[in-house]
Amino acid sequence: MSNYSNVTIKMEVVTPQKAKEWLCNAENFKQECGFNNRCLNRFRVGQLTRDLSNGNWQLSNDAVLLDENECPFNGQHRLQACVNTGISIEIFVARNMPRDSGVITDQGQKRSTTAVLQFAGEKVSNKTGAIARSMAMGLNDSYDRFTSSELVEFFQVHREAIEFIIKNAGTSSQSLRASYRGALARAYYCVEAQVLLRIMGIIDGKIDGTTLQIDENALHLRRFLLQGIGNHSGSRGLEVYAKTEKVVKSTAENKIMHLLRATKKELFPLRDCPVLSRRKFV
Repeated sequence: MSNYSNVTIKMEVVTPQKAKEWLCNAENFKQECGFNNRCLNRFRVGQLTRDLSNGNWQLSNDAVLLDENECPFNGQHRLQACVNTGISIEIFVARNMPRDSGVITDQGQKRSTTAVLQFAGEKVSNKTGAIARSMAMGLNDSYDRFTSSELVEFFQVHREAIEFIIKNAGTSSQSLRASYRGALARAYYCVEAQVLLRIMGIIDGKIDGTTLQIDENALHLRRFLLQGIGNHSGSRGLEVYAKTEKVVKSTAENKIMHLLRATKKELFPLRDCPVLSRRKFV
């Protein structure tokens, strides 16, 4: 069993110079001993760099772990973000940690977006976070995901659209898909409410969709959604999103779709959204 008698932990202000020194220690240790800390994930470093640059840095209970030689084996992404921005960070630092404690680091379960929103003080239902995330990502399938702070800000900016969809989309299995609802929330700003309400009513089964010829668009989408219940793959989510946007756009323009097709470009860009503008997304 490891000896923890010399371990100390306290909150420190880590300067970019100190962060760089510790990262150099890790690289030297790797060269001398062959120990390879996990590779830096450039997307994760990018997320932390954005949060730090935008003033969204928050103190975490997840400490930077240093061994007796001040070589870090936890916290390298945060240290690299500190170096990248040139901004000092407040962070817990645990010194003289035995290296075998790395066996159990980063084994916790990641919180859902809804849980993050609830911690931020938002009173939201179960699926809200997934809808906000889908609405934010749109057709972007990049691995460079949004940070928790960015998603909280995005939800607060687009609360009205998201809550309108949650209130009116229904509760049937085919109506609960987050990517379907995320596309509808995007369309909220461009499409008349009665058009969205009718599409949602047809998808949920509350409107039979046989009265108007244009309803065939929504019926195509309903059949597609019913076929895919239980398939939660990422590619399926993008397909649902793209086909939902195509149906909404065509219906709003009174164009009948004889075949259900997916759009290849974002039909409802959010050009004025501050979160997406910083990410160069639309």
